[in-house]
Amino acid sequence: AFAMRTRAYWIMAVTVAMPAMIVTGIHFHAVQIYLDAGLTEADATSMFGRFAVAVAGAMLIGGVMADRFRLNVLLSGSLIGISGGIWLLTQVNSSWTSSLFAVSLGVGQGLFMAVRSTLWVRYYGRAHLGKIRGTLATVEVAASSTGPLLMGVAHDLFGSYNDILTLFAAITAPMVLVTLFATPPRQVTGEPQC
Repeated sequence: AFAMRTRAYWIMAVTVAMPAMIVTGIHFHAVQIYLDAGLTEADATSMFGRFAVAVAGAMLIGGVMADRFRLNVLLSGSLIGISGGIWLLTQVNSSWTSSLFAVSLGVGQGLFMAVRSTLWVRYYGRAHLGKIRGTLATVEVAASSTGPLLMGVAHDLFGSYNDILTLFAAITAPMVLVTLFATPPRQVTGEPQC
């Protein structure tokens, strides 16, 4: 209950939902996005490899950075990568631009995953970690199921993914600033702040 009364919890709830919705939608529709851009299925497949390497590298480095920098600032940085990656996807037309997209989105996603895992324990302690993570897992699953649907509908209506991707980038970009307000709450129930 304490967590849900804090600003950081609600900022994180939105921040968890947005990448879950958007990145899942991109993954579901990646092949068609690439085909629409004049690229091939093989181009889409190779993008996933670059994305995975970027995520893994960013998670490793992000875990180290989480011990040295303010988590809200790192969270903001992760949203720069995610928002920029979404926009870059609208510009993909070659192997080079595909790599830029994959690395930007992957670094943003990997940094986000490292920071959010650390943030819950630092901000709220371990006593109620299961409840907090459980409520946000529900948000994440619901958002993940929405993204592919929205992207499919947008493609059917407009004949392109660019409009919905531009919208996704536009709604993600303000979170770069909003996440700076996801500061530690003043009180941690159950145990002292880490």
